[in-house]
Amino acid sequence: MTKDEWMKDGTEYCCYCGTPKVSFGCCGENHFETFAQMSSEAQDEFLQYEDEDTAELEKIMLEVWQPVQPEQALQRMTEDAEAMGLYKREWVGLTDEEVSKIIGDEIGFNACWGPEEDFAKAIEAKLKEKNT
Repeated sequence: MTKDEWMKDGTEYCCYCGTPKVSFGCCGENHFETFAQMSSEAQDEFLQYEDEDTAELEKIMLEVWQPVQPEQALQRMTEDAEAMGLYKREWVGLTDEEVSKIIGDEIGFNACWGPEEDFAKAIEAKLKEKNT
């Protein structure tokens, strides 16, 4: 904030520790004033303190919040999810009955175990290999 903005701000600060007035108090004293009510020396000190805090915060933000490309973000999210066990679910394959029912529903017949079932199991094995 600029000095003009601070002058218009109605927030009260403790005259002793500079903490904004809140319901629980600060250092235990009971004397508060707005920025505009402070002496010019107190205002200068306040602004210097705010500038130092802002500069420190900007430095931390630059160190921590580096720009991330979408691919990097996706990779980080995937690694985090894997670390938390979100992607590591136990493989559950289809039963022979489920395979037979699907083939019967999709092809329309299923007299006995044949090449269709072998094909279905081969696809299932490949999916398991790729996903576990």
